Amino acid sequence: MALYTDGQPREKEENELELSLPTPLRIAYYLLTRKVMFVDLGEDYFDKQKQASIVRNSVQMLENLGYTVNISEAS
Repeated sequence: MALYTDGQPREKEENELELSLPTPLRIAYYLLTRKVMFVDLGEDYFDKQKQASIVRNSVQMLENLGYTVNISEAS
């Protein structure tokens, strides 16, 4: 693949394959070719995965604003 330095988009050739499919099409292709069921992980999946860093960053932001923060887990 050549790099173009003029910043102008190049015209696609007639037989060139579009490699960057929209995300829903990529998901559908993956599901159909691998014959797997779609599992929705939920809207807070990434928040749960990064919970420790979210808490640490939130505490740091509050301390930078001049607040004193004490954290304890809810039971």
